[in-house]
Amino acid sequence: MSAPAPNLTDGRLKLRHLTLILMIAECRTIGGAADALSITQPAVTRSLQDIERILGTPLFERSRFGVRPTPVGTTFLLHARQILAQLTLAAEDVVQGLAGLSAVVRIATNTAGSDQVLMAALQRQNEANPDVVVVIREAPPGEMLSALLNGEVDLAVGRCLSIRESDRLKVIHLYSESLYPAVRDGHELLERDDIQLKELVGYLWVLPGDRTTIRANVDQFFLDSGYPIPRNRVECSSILTAVEIVKHGPHTITPLTESIINANPTLHALNIPLPGLTLTHRVIYRKSAEPSAAARGFVNHLLASNRSIEIQNSDRSQSTLTLDDRHNFDTL
Repeated sequence: MSAPAPNLTDGRLKLRHLTLILMIAECRTIGGAADALSITQPAVTRSLQDIERILGTPLFERSRFGVRPTPVGTTFLLHARQILAQLTLAAEDVVQGLAGLSAVVRIATNTAGSDQVLMAALQRQNEANPDVVVVIREAPPGEMLSALLNGEVDLAVGRCLSIRESDRLKVIHLYSESLYPAVRDGHELLERDDIQLKELVGYLWVLPGDRTTIRANVDQFFLDSGYPIPRNRVECSSILTAVEIVKHGPHTITPLTESIINANPTLHALNIPLPGLTLTHRVIYRKSAEPSAAARGFVNHLLASNRSIEIQNSDRSQSTLTLDDRHNFDTL
């Protein structure tokens, strides 16, 4: 028979308890947490004992090397982060309300200006409800999902590696695009039909950082093909910067999607396939927290933009854009 759940709403659990255990987890020592919070070590120890008594279980394992969360502690720390993040967002919403703005939608993305569906959705949002503030936070996939799970953002939109729907996350497929090796006007490989992959390895490549979805795909492609990752490379976190570097580099190559190449008249895809290099764009939200009306509205704008772009591309016989056919949040 399982133990009864602790009562966390009877007034004994304080916000300072949550702040304290998060600081202990970050510092990994009682002394470090005490210094960070400008209180004494005995005060930290007493407060930790208080919260562990309320919960009825230890949150940290102690050793001569410091402390580390127990399995229960790891779970409770996640909830503590979410609670404090939600209170921070609530305070921001109050400020927005006092300023006469109706709502805020917070989005984490790793695509920013290179995501045509996100850009179209922002335009639809502005036309439909200009009083809603949209806050965009750029981050790698791992940080995007952490921000979402911690309650720091309402939605994660973009390319996410190996993310599947779970009991914690709702995942909506938007569209998929293939990657191509892109070069500028006048590149010596542009007119050739017999390009070999091994030739590309010797050129200067502009690649995203190693924590990005595109980089993971490109690295795996070269390794699977039996070739080393190009050593002659420039790494940057911005696709827009990569585009500018290629525009100014007569011997430079960068992996880009067809939509980005088509949006830049001086860029062209080389005549060599890169099988398997496909990026899937998704919108993700937490199942544990009902999205706000503003967040639901933005998902609808994403799905409507998705559908609109599919229609625009329907006459292109060789389009590599594959989109989902769902177009309303309430039908998902």
